[in-house]
Amino acid sequence: MATNTGIALVPWICIASMLAVFFCYTVGFALFWAIDYVSMQIKESLRARLAPVIFGLGGFIAYATWGYFVIPAIFDSLLAGIDAEPLSVSQRLAVGFNCAVLGFVAWFVAKIVAPRFSERLAPVVVTGVITLVLAALGVFYMVMIFTYIAHA
Repeated sequence: MATNTGIALVPWICIASMLAVFFCYTVGFALFWAIDYVSMQIKESLRARLAPVIFGLGGFIAYATWGYFVIPAIFDSLLAGIDAEPLSVSQRLAVGFNCAVLGFVAWFVAKIVAPRFSERLAPVVVTGVITLVLAALGVFYMVMIFTYIAHA
């Protein structure tokens, strides 16, 4: 019988979702507001075309920072629990760059879609509930993983 050497994706997806929700509900709101203020300083004639790009660049920088510092710190704390080597600089850069690309796309699209999305209450409430459920599942799996490592 072959041993299972695969990885359980659901716990990692939930943990990644938890980290994304934590970012969005803390740092993300403040940065989104600040970038909105900056975009309002642009001339009215250019604002419609440049605002999504400005938001995208803000998301790129914010997610790159979060992806380089926070996510690898979580991984390193898990790796330390199993006596594994911490992530290398190149691995941290790869995580940061992937997060940066996702941040650019997410905030670019968010700036375009937000006005229409915010006019409808049901999708906003459903999105809020889904994010909170994903964050709760992420916390659950994170606690389970750390508990397992602590007792291993």
